[in-house]
Amino acid sequence: MSVEVKKFPPRTAVIETALGWIAFAWRDTELQRLTLGYSDPQAAHDALELTETEAYGRSRFATDLTERLQRYADGQREDFFMVKVNTDHLSPFQLQVIERCRQIPRGRTLTYRELATRSGSPNAARAVGNVMRTNRYPLIIPCHRVVASNGNLGGYSAPTGLELKKRLLDLEQE
Repeated sequence: MSVEVKKFPPRTAVIETALGWIAFAWRDTELQRLTLGYSDPQAAHDALELTETEAYGRSRFATDLTERLQRYADGQREDFFMVKVNTDHLSPFQLQVIERCRQIPRGRTLTYRELATRSGSPNAARAVGNVMRTNRYPLIIPCHRVVASNGNLGGYSAPTGLELKKRLLDLEQE
């Protein structure tokens, strides 16, 4: 006899911060997605790109993450290393890149090539860029800390793009 395990849709929260509107979705104590830098709450929620969600909800996980995100946006030192994220959609290479990216300390940057090397694939800088571009957990997985080899910022997928990436890097220098 097999037992079917049904996953419930994730719950969502939308919060206003000094970095704009942030939306996130979670299931139990695991983050499913996070968006940031939106000018209105509906756009932030829509950017989660979820087909099905439960009504907005609260939990200890959501309350803790909300407080951490608010502190970070206000310029306080905040560590998201212990926030559990869903990695079911990641290949082994992508998972390795995400894990290494998570280790980049606040106030520091790595180039795409350096992150590729630390991930065990020194010639995969472009692939690392793609992993960063599709990061479902900005801030939690600090893709803004990954820059181009020539010193340029590279790219950033938030609504205001490189403007927000620069703002995040400047915020972490204070």
